[in-house]
Amino acid sequence: MSSIVRKVRQPGAVKQTKKKGKFFEWLGLGVGTVVARTWKFGPGKKHTIVLEHDCMTGRRQVWLNKKLVHNQTVFPDRSFEVFVDVDGKQGKIVVQNKLLSLQVHYHFYYNGEEQVSRMFDSSCRNSLESVLSVSVPDFEVQNGVAMFVVECK
Repeated sequence: MSSIVRKVRQPGAVKQTKKKGKFFEWLGLGVGTVVARTWKFGPGKKHTIVLEHDCMTGRRQVWLNKKLVHNQTVFPDRSFEVFVDVDGKQGKIVVQNKLLSLQVHYHFYYNGEEQVSRMFDSSCRNSLESVLSVSVPDFEVQNGVAMFVVECK
């Protein structure tokens, strides 16, 4: 079992600084913010879509069945949607960037239904859910900063 402690600034705890200071604060918070999400979907879960998103640089890549179908960089980064057509049905990735609360929400809808993002190995073929369990059993707030305990078993 390993534990990771992550500091997250609460919305009310953001310092009021000059415009230049806010940029560097944003820059510091964004360092190392590359995220990848994988969804298996369609009949028999035969399709795979992977979103790679870098909040710092605004890089967005979408891979559908291992083929790059979307590659864009938008700076500064903000909420966005990416549409795909698979087997005659529409899929949509929705990314909601909530800057004030430092949150990014990732969703994928296929044929009007939200799909659940799962943990997969690097080949995106084998689910790690039977091997790995992730939970957030506890947190505490210290000086306006939420300290989360993340357990991987």
